[in-house]
This record gives sequence, structure tokens and C-alpha cells, in this order.
Amino acid sequence: MQMFEMLSEISGQQLDTGFWHNVLPFGKFYYRSGDGKIVELNIDDKFADALIENFNKGATYYVPFMNLDHGKERYGEVKKLEKRKDGIYVFTEPTDGGKELLKGDKYKYLSAEFGFNYLDKKTGGRIDGPVYMGHALTNRPAHPDAPRITLSETPPEGGKAMDDVVKLQEELNAQKASVAKLTEEKTALEVKLAETAKEKETIVAELSEIKGKLFDEKKKAWVKDWQEKGIPPATMEEISKFVLSEDDMTKFTPMLEKLPKVQLNEQRGSENAQPEDPDAKYDKLGAEIASFGRKPKAKE
Repeated sequence: MQMFEMLSEISGQQLDTGFWHNVLPFGKFYYRSGDGKIVELNIDDKFADALIENFNKGATYYVPFMNLDHGKERYGEVKKLEKRKDGIYVFTEPTDGGKELLKGDKYKYLSAEFGFNYLDKKTGGRIDGPVYMGHALTNRPAHPDAPRITLSETPPEGGKAMDDVVKLQEELNAQKASVAKLTEEKTALEVKLAETAKEKETIVAELSEIKGKLFDEKKKAWVKDWQEKGIPPATMEEISKFVLSEDDMTKFTPMLEKLPKVQLNEQRGSENAQPEDPDAKYDKLGAEIASFGRKPKAKE
């Protein structure tokens, strides 16, 4: 069974009828276990409720007492445990020997004693939650921020120092909640931004495809229009290879206007017509294109 400590400094002389003190302030602290590992322990509402419930049920089957440096000699009896806003308070009725030790200022701290997996001595089973077994007078505090308490007949509220600690804890919790909320909002915005970027990418691709199809239709119409004006299909087929944009259509217009036009029946030819020499035709077409002074435009 592991023992734990959480220390509170004592001041004051009202010991005749017993005194209250915050033996376990709320919050996390660390202890070194028997195997040398550093372990975190959180004193919170859940811990307090379980500790007080087991105390009120008499889980130890003896009256928890105040001892000296975690020894076996009794210097007072633990009568009550109460949960307050800043921790777990214990009411102790000291013996004459305990009063003398406290009045003589020989011991300034109290160290809570509790354990987990406590054995139920009647059933042989294990008791759930922490079990309070008492506390010790000591001069070796293990907690670096042991709060001061005032001995009195009524539970103190923790004093200004503890109020400051509680206030800081509340502010810290509020800040943590705010950071968690902002982090959640940031994650949601990042997801939405990623979805928007993907949608934009899809729209851009679709738009590019539509533009390509539209240009192809315009190009076909442009070629057909010049064919109807008398430009031979073979000529338009060669020229169209260099038409990669609507601007190209405009740039070829002056050249096409100067080329000789033929009627459709002439383009088809007749049974008695002699076919034109293909080499001569393309030499002529190449010379006309070269004279226009335009180099082929590379497709981007």
C-alpha cells in the first residue's frame, strides 16, 4: 500500500477544542513511488468525495489519529473530514501531548496519510477509492507550496493566499477552455479551407475543359466559314494546325482575305479536270504563309 503526503503549515494557539486545517488542497502534485518512479496525483472533487465517503463509513475500523513523523503513537484523533472550495479539511482533537508539541512550535506541518487498495478487514476485499488513515506532525514538508492555515473552531476559507491560488486556478481553467475552443475553431476552419481549395481546383479544371470545347467549336465554325468563302479545305486544314487561340484566327484573317478564292464546284473538280500537282499546291501554300510573316506558335 502506497502512502501519500500533502502538507499544510500550522499557526495559532486555539487547540483546546480541536482545530480545522486544509490537509489536502485541491490540485495536482507529484510523489516518488517505492520503485523510484515519479507519479502524478490529482486531488479533485472525485477524490475528495471518495475519501470522505470511506472515512464516514469507518473503512479503517479504527479512529484515524494524528501521529508524530508517521509513527504509531497517538497525539490526537481525527473527528471530521469536509470538502471545501479549496481542498479537504480535517478536524483534529489533539491530546495533551499533541497540544504541547503544537504550542511549543516544535512541529509546523501536518502530513495527510491515505492509501489506495485498502484491505477491508472484515470481508477480505479491496475498498474502492482512497482511505484516510490519519496525519502526522512533521518538520519535513514534501510539498513546495504548502498553504498556511489558521487553527480555529470553524473551518477557515483558506485565507488570502489560498484565495489567490483558487483564483489563479480558475483563470487557468478558463484560459485552457478558451485555448481548446480556439483550437477546435481553427481545426474546423482548416478543414473548410481544404474543402474549398479542392472545390476550386475542380471548378478550374471543369472551366478549362469547357473553354477547350468552346474553342474547338469556334475553330470548326471559323474553318467552315472560310471554306464557304472559297478557301480550299486542304488549305484550311493546313492553316488550322497553326491556330491555337482565337487571336490566331484574327491574325490569319488578312492572309486568308488575300488568297484566291474558288467556287465549291471548282474545289470538287469535274470528271475532265486534271488534278493539280500536290507538290505545286503545297509549295504555293507554303510561300503564301511564309510571305505572311508568321511563325508557328508553340502550344503552351
